[in-house]
Amino acid sequence: MQIDNLKDPEDETITSKPAVHPVTPISYMAMNHHPDLLAASLIASLEWLACDFQIKNQIPFDFRANAYDCATGSLLNIGLFHIAQEACHNISQHAHASSVAMYLHTANDILQLEIIDNGCGMDIHQHHSMTTTGLQRMQDQAIAMGGELTIASAKGKGTIIRISVPFMRQANGSGNVSCS
Repeated sequence: MQIDNLKDPEDETITSKPAVHPVTPISYMAMNHHPDLLAASLIASLEWLACDFQIKNQIPFDFRANAYDCATGSLLNIGLFHIAQEACHNISQHAHASSVAMYLHTANDILQLEIIDNGCGMDIHQHHSMTTTGLQRMQDQAIAMGGELTIASAKGKGTIIRISVPFMRQANGSGNVSCS
């Protein structure tokens, strides 16, 4: 199954709106919740996560980014990394996927991170109502960053996790994304 087939799933969507490998420095920081290195480079952190996932799970993982000209604040880096980390954990534990993709891109003043798998999918209404799940933590993190989390999935058709965070084109010191 190709990942591209999952871009527009025929499914239901829920959106939240705001109101053993050698230990590398990044993995050490991520595992110990002191992600100082994440503050320096979101793209490098996501690349590491994709490579680590692929090695540990023996599942092809495609990572692409077109946001190289953006400088994100450290809190945004950490938040997006934690959401991606939780999504990868859920894929490895539940999805039975044979391929995964993660895209970081900018469009129309939005920084968007998508994590896509071709796994077994899920009934999002059943999972979304659980307040103690990783899905709820991802939603809470997205809202805390002033963004939104969209989960699209259908049984047998995989899952798309999409995090959209608004950014300003000029640096504003607020921790939001700034692109030159």
